[in-house]
Amino acid sequence: MKKEQAEAEKARIREQARLRKQKQRAKKAELVVKTLEVNASATEQQQLNEQAITRGFDSISEYLMTLMRIDGDRIEHDQAAIGTCNSCKLPLPQGCNAVFKGQFDCSYIHGLPLMSVK
Repeated sequence: MKKEQAEAEKARIREQARLRKQKQRAKKAELVVKTLEVNASATEQQQLNEQAITRGFDSISEYLMTLMRIDGDRIEHDQAAIGTCNSCKLPLPQGCNAVFKGQFDCSYIHGLPLMSVK
């Protein structure tokens, strides 16, 4: 009886994995997903794998894409907080690329907030 339950549990897990992979393939085909290569040391690869598992992701790829989306949201928030240059009225941090640098109200003369993750 115990052996039958164990076999049934294994079959259920395999079926869940099959369905999850089927959904993943369909989503990949729908989104026209392309492969991205990342250079990482063995230590960094291990760290990524451990972090992805700890956070409950099925893959490092899924984890990295989530981090990218989170960082994108932070960048949008930071850019909205910075606003526009008082001189050229263009969105910062790029603005006029210092064309008006030296004018009193140009943001480049006052310095721009750093957009960094460090």
